[in-house]
Formats: sequence, structure tokens, C-alpha cells
Amino acid sequence: MDFSKDNAQSIITPELGKLLLEAISAAFGDYDKKVDAQARAVCTATTRAMFVNDHMVFHARDKMKKYAPYVRFVLRRGRTHLVIGPDDGSLVEVKMKKLNRNRRPSNIPTAEASDYQNQVPYQLGLPNMPSPIANLIAGYRLNSEKTGIEAVYIVYPEGAHNKWEWKLDFAAQPAPAAPERQLVDSSPEPKAVVPKKRPLRERIA
Repeated sequence: MDFSKDNAQSIITPELGKLLLEAISAAFGDYDKKVDAQARAVCTATTRAMFVNDHMVFHARDKMKKYAPYVRFVLRRGRTHLVIGPDDGSLVEVKMKKLNRNRRPSNIPTAEASDYQNQVPYQLGLPNMPSPIANLIAGYRLNSEKTGIEAVYIVYPEGAHNKWEWKLDFAAQPAPAAPERQLVDSSPEPKAVVPKKRPLRERIA
């Protein structure tokens, strides 16, 4: 099947895409807030990536639990992946990873990693669940200072390259415009002048 970005966006709805973005952002926020500066200074890139990965899974589970069974979590050789979609054969598998500047994961070249990136079908082994039709990666790319996330993508790996990339960028909805204020003249109204009545004797004089 020629799996396109449109296919992915029909399965990973905007709401799920937003939750993935939030889960990945929250995971890196945990590293920044819960690991003190002295510990971060001696952590290797691998240690940081492992910490963030565990927290990505934690936040994704928490944020997406109401979407079960449309969203499921499966353990594949010690790593937790998401399986998203209905039980009609249109499932996708999503691995959460750190991405390099080319939006590619930095993997140890295992047979499992090679199969995943070459879109080899994987049998999930769950009752009544077909194999996913696409292997996707939801990943974050760090900024140049390695102090925060520059962007989050969902990518479709195809061998040594990505066939397509989907940048998750869900901007906050603008607040509704305030009603126009009508100008009100706040100056005091002029007082009505009431002519004084003269005494009766002055009127008949």
C-alpha cells in the first residue's frame, strides 16, 4: 500500500496529534524540571534520551487512556509502541523517538530497527488485531543548544530516508474578539435653566 501523509492524518486525528505533541513536550519538561542542573551536566545524550522516552510513554498513556481501544500500547522487544486505529486493518504503529537534524531516529542497527524502518509488517500477536499497515515514528528534534525541543514530527521511514514528514504544530486557538466598545460622552449633561418667578407684587406693579 502506498501509505501517504493523508492516510496517516485520517487515522491519527487532530486531537490525537495534539496529545502526542503534548506528551512529548511534557516528557522533555520533566527532564528539565525533575533532574537538577548538576545531574543534567553529567548526563550523556543516551541517558537523557532514555529518560525522555520513558516519560513520553508515561504521558501518552495518561493523555490517551480515554481513547482505548482505538489507541493501544504494545510492548515490542522491551520498547513500548502505540497502535492507533480501528480493528479493520487500518492500524498504524507509532514508535516515539529522538530525531536527528534529518528527522531520522538514531538507532542501534539491530534487525528489529531495520525491519521497522523498511516497513516490514509486524504481527502484534493480539486477538483479532491485524498487522499495522504502516510503521511511523513520532519524534522530537532538539534545538541547537540541546536545552529544549525545536520541533515534533511524525515521519514515515522508508529505508535510509523518510518518505514524508508531518510537523505537529497545533497553535492555540485565538481568543474570541472582545465586543466593540461604544464611545460614551462622559461629560455632565447641562442643567436645565428654570426661570425664577418674580414675587406677585412685582408683577402687578
